[in-house]
Amino acid sequence: MLMTNRLNLPQPIVDAVKAHRYDGPTGQDERYSVTTLIGPPQIAQLVRQHENELVEDVSERIWALMGSAMHEILAKANTNAIVEQRLETRVDGAVVSGAFDRMALIEDSRRKAFVLQDYKFASVWEVIYGTKPERIQQLNLYAWLATCNGYKVDAIENVMLLRDWKMREAKNNHEYPQQQVAVIPQPLAPLEDTEEFVVERIALHRRARAGETVECTDEDRWMKPEQFAVMKTGNKRATKVFNAHNEAFDWATTNMPAGKWEIETRRGEAVRCESYCPVADFCPQRQKEIRG
Repeated sequence: MLMTNRLNLPQPIVDAVKAHRYDGPTGQDERYSVTTLIGPPQIAQLVRQHENELVEDVSERIWALMGSAMHEILAKANTNAIVEQRLETRVDGAVVSGAFDRMALIEDSRRKAFVLQDYKFASVWEVIYGTKPERIQQLNLYAWLATCNGYKVDAIENVMLLRDWKMREAKNNHEYPQQQVAVIPQPLAPLEDTEEFVVERIALHRRARAGETVECTDEDRWMKPEQFAVMKTGNKRATKVFNAHNEAFDWATTNMPAGKWEIETRRGEAVRCESYCPVADFCPQRQKEIRG
């Protein structure tokens, strides 16, 4: 992948970004990092096929760099953590690995439990609207991997440093996160369920590697459904938003003054495809959608 520096950022930042792009082991064996395994097989295969054609700007990796810096500081502060390690295990003929420079396994005397924590920078919206499913999947895979390597894990949780948190908003809105650090316990899946999930993901990635088209699901694409906004005439902000036109119409005719409202259709959007997929230009699924 070609790294550009369109904003002319200082060279130490450029060098640091390039140094932290590695995500998983390489070699002759069939290997998957946890991050790759839970990601869409179609994206992983297209990245392999077009790696020399891909371009990414350094500025797009700043928050990833910040996360690496945070993990390094936390690793030095926490002496009872599985940090700066890569653990791995073999399952169904493949090697699955996880880089625990992003994790901490702590002994919680209050709960009498060993808790696997994942520290990340995140948006307040992830606290307000709920954790992304891949965060929970990632935590469970790390817990499974740690257990395979002899560690005891009783609970898992995300520790999120909220990069866009605002003190004034917290004071004025009790539903807004009240602290800049949010600790969110997540459900710990049975180990056998997690291993079954791992085997299923390996099978999907193998199909993609073999040349089969494994299209991204709506969940993979971070699909936002089409919505219908009831708008007071002349207003730019919606009064209420619905997922079905008939629901919007029924509500508006009951609750809005006659002749002083309209319904605005807001198209659905594949958020990842439109803004975050590195191989969207090479993706047959995406290009077919664009052509209609």
